[in-house]
Amino acid sequence: KLEAQIAAELLKQGTPEEKRAALLEDIKRHEQEIADIREYQAAGAFSETEARLRVDRETRGPVDERDTGRLLQTIAKNLSGADAVIVCDYGKGVVTQPLLDGVRQLCRARGVWLSLDPKPVHELSLTGLSLLTPNRKEAFELAGVSDGTRNADPLKDVNLMRVADTLLMELSPALLLITLGDQGMLLCQRGEKPFHIPTVAREVFDVSGAGDTSLAALVLALSAGAKLEDAAHFANAAAGVVVGKLGTATVTPAELRAYVAHES
Repeated sequence: KLEAQIAAELLKQGTPEEKRAALLEDIKRHEQEIADIREYQAAGAFSETEARLRVDRETRGPVDERDTGRLLQTIAKNLSGADAVIVCDYGKGVVTQPLLDGVRQLCRARGVWLSLDPKPVHELSLTGLSLLTPNRKEAFELAGVSDGTRNADPLKDVNLMRVADTLLMELSPALLLITLGDQGMLLCQRGEKPFHIPTVAREVFDVSGAGDTSLAALVLALSAGAKLEDAAHFANAAAGVVVGKLGTATVTPAELRAYVAHES
């Protein structure tokens, strides 16, 4: 039984009894709820410095035509005051081809920057986006290339460079940002040499949401008029802040200023 397996793992990891009981009760409650509604729930067991266990309950079927239409209507109503739109595909069934096509059409008509964080669990046409931000694994999957080798210097990683060229040629994003975990990120444009930005994380507690933070910070900086390389450094610093916190976290302007000052 799943609860017994989780209980044994929590005990093995030294999770206090009171916290074990609360987590297991939470899991049972969500198991009952999930039978009736589409819902995603996660329960995390943490030590003092790192995430140790995550339990998910979810469904991944695509949303229907009616819900897609409602989402597009909501986006259209709020697009007039926007400089950019970010779509994060978590592979849960919300980002379908009709939704992505509709958002792309709305953004093009209004000259709005459209960015996508892809999840290649299903095939989507990703051509013609402003910004595409896969991680290394997703980039290789999108390019249909096996990731068999790795170089300490991403710019000398032959397979990674080949994947970047393939995605730029086949999908034609204005910008391609490949996040590389502890190696930082790789910024690519057609006709330009790739630019590597090393990671700035001082200590990593939990990487939950780091990719989302990078994407949001990069788009924010570009929308505010920052140069491309400056925007990428800004995004990397923002991610460096959130991975130093437990759980899915945010970064405040004060935290970001302090972090950049420390790294300077």
